[in-house]
Formats: sequence, C-alpha cells, structure tokens
Amino acid sequence: MVIRNYGHLREHPVWAVLWSYPKGTKVLIVETKLQGDILNLGIADVTAATKAVCYNKDIQQKLETGKTFLIRNFQKGRSCLIFNKNTKVTNAPAINNISENILDIARHLVNPPQPQLVSLKDVKLPKPGTPQKLMTITGEIVQDETTRTVASGQEVRNIKIMQDGITRPVALWNTASTSPAKSGDRVTVTYVTVKDDKYLRQLALGTTGQSTITIHEPQTTEVLSEISGAEVDEQGNILFMVLHQDDFRQLTLPLEKTDIFLAGATLDSKLETIGSTKYKFRVQGAIIKDMALAVPPATTSTNVKTKAKKALCL
Repeated sequence: MVIRNYGHLREHPVWAVLWSYPKGTKVLIVETKLQGDILNLGIADVTAATKAVCYNKDIQQKLETGKTFLIRNFQKGRSCLIFNKNTKVTNAPAINNISENILDIARHLVNPPQPQLVSLKDVKLPKPGTPQKLMTITGEIVQDETTRTVASGQEVRNIKIMQDGITRPVALWNTASTSPAKSGDRVTVTYVTVKDDKYLRQLALGTTGQSTITIHEPQTTEVLSEISGAEVDEQGNILFMVLHQDDFRQLTLPLEKTDIFLAGATLDSKLETIGSTKYKFRVQGAIIKDMALAVPPATTSTNVKTKAKKALCL
C-alpha cells in the first residue's frame, strides 16, 4: 500500500520525516520528472497514488515509467515519500488493475494539469474572501515593451494580448520576460494571475513562477490596404502602418525582402510616389511574407494618413 499503510504517521509529523521503512512496499512508477539533481515521481498501487522524491542518483536511472518495484528503506515526509542513499529498489511483478483515476492522480502529482483556459472577455477578479485562481490565456501580442528591472530587483516585461477584440495588459515576470514571443505572435500563457491595477485603472494579468509561454505558428492571411506611414527600424526592417478593419496595424517587412517594395529607391522617395496606392500584403502574424500592388488602387483621406504617421512615431 502506498498511503494506507503509513497514514497513522500523519499524527506524528516530526517523527514521520525521520522514520525509515525497511519492510518496503510495491509500487508502479506512473510518471517521472527530473528537476536538477532531484527525481520527482508519481507512484501508485491499486489503492492510492502519492508523490515521491528521489535524491539517490544510483537508483534514479532504474526508476523508469511503467515499471513496478519493491521499495525499501524510504522515508515518509510531510507530503511525499523520500528515497535517499539508504533506499533500495528491486524489480517486482507488475501491478495490474490500477484504476485510470488513480493513474491520473499520480501523473498530476508530478505534472499538474494546466489551469483552465479563460477568454480575455471573461477575466474577472475573484469574489471577496475566495482564493485567487490561476488561469490560462491565449491571444495575439499587439504591444511589446523592453524588459526592465524594478525596485525589488525582479525583471518585468509588459505586453498587451488581444483576443476577439478584447485587449489586456500582461506583465511577464523574471523567466517569462525572456520569452522570444514578440508583437504579432499568437501565444498561450499558463498559470496567470489577475489583479485590479490602480495605475492602469483596469484588470491586469501577470505570470507566475510556473508560467509557460507557447508561441503558435500563425496562419497566413491577406491584408488589403494602402500604406499610411512607414519607417525603418534598427535592424533595417521596414515597419508599415496600415489601416485594416477600421484600426491601424503595424506590419513588418524583413530586411531581406525590402527590395520588393523599395526597388532601389529610398524609403522617403518611395513614400512620396505611392500616394494612395493600395497594396495586397500576405502576412503571417505581423510579418510580411510577400506584397504586391492591388488593383484597383483606392484613396484614403489625408487626415487618416496624418494620424497614422503620428501613431507610428509614438
């Protein structure tokens, strides 16, 4: 038995940490995860599942997922079993008929399931007196700032994520701030908290130490628009400001493809000649994969173009 045989020791937590069990118990290794020099295990038998941590490097390689072992000389900690230098493991006949529910519990003890995916429009503060629930969010990064160090010594990078027309600020803390995710990327962020930001006067999200950021391969789409403004960034890419679906959007033409637009001219001289010419952009996220003249050209008011140029400079 994994838990039932040792449940009485919960009444004696101090002795429980020091007590070693020479008799042993037979368990199935359901899940493993190496963190530094420590091997975390989700183990089970037909009655229950529990977590174990193995500090003994000599037996770590033996403890493979799917195998059954007789474990001797382990310790019972406050929340898990401890395999140390005195622990012995011996191959044992397989344990059959473990319920899928117990197996799932064992897996989740090592690799907890991600928090529930919450739409940005449904993000809200917990009710007073109820604990904060972590969540998973997804959307497109529409604004990205550089990483900075705050007074506490922590690093933070502020971004904004948009989903279905709803935009929320997200603070990427410490490790999360180093993510290669950038403006235009569609991402999923796990283990996110929410708070009422008094400075921003809106709900703001933030990552935690458990957060992961997954960048999804963006779909290729077409944008039909005239160019309302443009500038060259430090890497030589051309940043276009275009009007798309009644909102301004920034698209990036990579350095190696700038000649398909400039054709040997300078950016300023090119902008003077294109007037209200419409272009068809084939984009992936915010990156231009290809662009060409659209037919027929259309016009955009001087006012809209002026506002776009100002927005580009901000």
